[in-house]
Amino acid sequence: MAYAPHEIAVLASNLAAMVPLIGWMIKTNADRFVFGVVFEAILISGALVKPRINRKYGSSE
Repeated sequence: MAYAPHEIAVLASNLAAMVPLIGWMIKTNADRFVFGVVFEAILISGALVKPRINRKYGSSE
């Protein structure tokens, strides 16, 4: 899986934006932590999949 440089930049910025969220989850209870992990997994998979879809179908984004 090779990513274009702009895709790597977007992914890195998405991960960097999640750092405070991770810290907040660790400080709160386990239920919120589990919800947060699931939510982040969705965000990360979206960050990985969306550029592929755009490239495949020629989105102008």
